[in-house]
Amino acid sequence: MDPRHPANLARLEEAAWPIFRKGHVPMIGEWVALPGLSSAGASGPADPLAAEVLYPTAHRLLQHCDAVQPSAPSASA
Repeated sequence: MDPRHPANLARLEEAAWPIFRKGHVPMIGEWVALPGLSSAGASGPADPLAAEVLYPTAHRLLQHCDAVQPSAPSASA
């Protein structure tokens, strides 16, 4: 896992309120993927199983999004 992950996630979460105030529903792929990852038996985002859940979840979620708020570049993206 990218060591900058917690800081990147915090930056995304900071943007949630302004996005919501503009009438949108903020969504971060991990918010959606982590319950599935956990129920699959993974220990967290660094677990090898994460590759089978995190990015596929993000790709599926993007099919239902009206807009994307880019974040800082990530070595793990």
